Amino acid sequence: MLNISHQTNCTPSQFQQMNMIFPRNGNDLHLCPKVKCPMNILVILRNIYSNPDLFDDEQYLCKSDCNVLAEAMMLKEQFTGQVTALLFAENVSDNIETLKKACTYGADAACLIGFERFDFSETEQLSQIMAETIRTYFPDYDLILFGRLAYDGDAVNVSTQVSCHLGIPRVVYSREIYTKDQVLYARKYISSSKEAVYRLKGPVLIQSIREQGVTRQPKIADIIRTYQDVTFQHLDGNAIAAELSSAKTGLHLIRKTEPPKDKSTSMTLLNGLSDDESAANLLRILREKGVQGRRKR
Repeated sequence: MLNISHQTNCTPSQFQQMNMIFPRNGNDLHLCPKVKCPMNILVILRNIYSNPDLFDDEQYLCKSDCNVLAEAMMLKEQFTGQVTALLFAENVSDNIETLKKACTYGADAACLIGFERFDFSETEQLSQIMAETIRTYFPDYDLILFGRLAYDGDAVNVSTQVSCHLGIPRVVYSREIYTKDQVLYARKYISSSKEAVYRLKGPVLIQSIREQGVTRQPKIADIIRTYQDVTFQHLDGNAIAAELSSAKTGLHLIRKTEPPKDKSTSMTLLNGLSDDESAANLLRILREKGVQGRRKR
């Protein structure tokens, strides 16, 4: 059973009403035992190819993902285990470079779930594919980490839906992940004057928005390991999506069409004191436009 407890000046029911916690069996929140060692951590990276404006100074890896990787490495150093970077994106070379960059920051393994054609704005379908991929290929996870701009900006729709599909609790907008006495905690602000601290036991999903205090530079040993020893796994995202569509019922996107491009048009107001005068004005405008009507025989 996965449980989360919290320390705050709000009651547990208020927290559940705020849609931040999903206990598996609906039990009340209570204290959790120590973190399992070793710890398997999955880090979901942001798709750079579709969103180049989100990537600041770090080539191929946005700042938010750098911070999440730093938090993952901090946990790995304390509890041992493995950090695996997952990227759901197009099959382009830039996305392989994103995985390489993640490994230089310390990730032990990386996997591209590649798509030939996919609309990443379809968050429900994307979250189902993510959950099915994790459930099928990476089932022994203890912690799933999302960065701040995870596929839907600050909306946290994707991370929320993934946690629901997997049936695990989540903490979104986490500002700090830390440990004390071998117990894992996540801290978040719920208002300008209130904060909540969650005591966690995996598996759990956390979407982190931490931006300070987690600076980590690639190590020479990790850079050498990335380009000499790391084998990047590749999964067919379209095949996973097809299996989901055939196995489940409900709404499925059959096709998408774009409306015809809007041609530049102008509007002319027909003035006239009577219907005959308005009709005469319309006839004059049509003749000016070169529109020829049929003459009665």
